[in-house]
Amino acid sequence: MVQSNYSYLNATTGSTGNSNIIDAAFSFIILALGFLAVFGNGFILLVIGNYKTLRSNLCNALIGLLAIADFASGIGLLIRGISNQIFEFTGYHDYTNIDCLLLGIVGIYSVHMSQMITIFIAVDRLKAVRDPFKYATQDNLKSSLTALIVSIGYSLFGAVIAFIGLDYNFRPEICATGSSVPTFYPPYWSLFTFIAAIIVFYSYARTALLLKKKLRNVKSSIEKKHLKRQKEVFKAINIVLIVYAFCWCLPTFLTVGATIAQADAVIMGHLSSIIAVGTGINSSGNLFIYAWKHHEIGEHMRKFLNLKVNASSRRSISTTHFEKPAATTGKQLAFATVAVKVT
Repeated sequence: MVQSNYSYLNATTGSTGNSNIIDAAFSFIILALGFLAVFGNGFILLVIGNYKTLRSNLCNALIGLLAIADFASGIGLLIRGISNQIFEFTGYHDYTNIDCLLLGIVGIYSVHMSQMITIFIAVDRLKAVRDPFKYATQDNLKSSLTALIVSIGYSLFGAVIAFIGLDYNFRPEICATGSSVPTFYPPYWSLFTFIAAIIVFYSYARTALLLKKKLRNVKSSIEKKHLKRQKEVFKAINIVLIVYAFCWCLPTFLTVGATIAQADAVIMGHLSSIIAVGTGINSSGNLFIYAWKHHEIGEHMRKFLNLKVNASSRRSISTTHFEKPAATTGKQLAFATVAVKVT
């Protein structure tokens, strides 16, 4: 069946030719990545939810929505990893299509939502650089709700259609979501992921070129300050994009190409394993990326954990202040004015 080559929709190997040691190691990796994804994205949600200043920023709100999707992805990995262990331990193989699809439906939903939110973040970065003043005055709550409703709605659609035309009584040889979905689903999945990746990379490429051009030609000090802040945010997003490209897009495109070329089951099995691990890395790496590169979210993470904040990191935050600023005296204001004129 064509569907059996699309086991990247699941997080279990199920390969009949693999040794028990490889199966056990793979399941352990999947479970570990699942725990990391749940813990890391749960912590990001806790931090963003705890600070209103983070939620008031549209980009941070979208990052929070992405954390929800990746949190769900972690749950999907845990479900698959645990069920795989149970099947191996008990020797149970009397599962049907509906059993295997239900085990993987959380993964299908979460990947749809993750792709949709990634698109919204990419477009948001482009809008922030293309028209900074309009972006600064837009209704962030309305934009966040739009992204949430559209992403949830389409993700539900993508999950529900997996049950259309499903042979509920068929007993697959391997309990994998990809081997359980109807025949039309793999082509739909390939088209969806391909279009999503193209939109994301096109938006980020346009943003990078536009940001570089504007920073070189900008004259307004206010706009320059805004663009510099967007550049700092873009550094963190770049790391997310690199992980997204290597851990998700590359293995997925290789699988699509291998399917078109009618590659044998051994090659498809290896690609499926790579994609399952890549999905876990993509979902679990956000905590470390944002703590390392996103100054604003990283700063609030450290504040939430009551750690000492580095003074240089404090200066990098332009929209958030943890201490009440001291009042400016007339003498200080006059000195600042003279300093600006001299500069």
